[in-house]
Amino acid sequence: MKHEPWLEKWSYEDDKVILEYEDGATLRVTRVDFIRAFGVIIGLTKAEAEKEYGIKN
Repeated sequence: MKHEPWLEKWSYEDDKVILEYEDGATLRVTRVDFIRAFGVIIGLTKAEAEKEYGIKN
């Protein structure tokens, strides 16, 4: 079974939060979403967080 990378730490950057994962990848989400859905976001895999909360360019 494939291991999905989990969140290791986060940091704030202006109105965004940078999520850092076990595999070294980062994902940016809005600070508003992070505060509102903190408990959900920290429990998601990288793929799930990106799909639901990731900032699209």
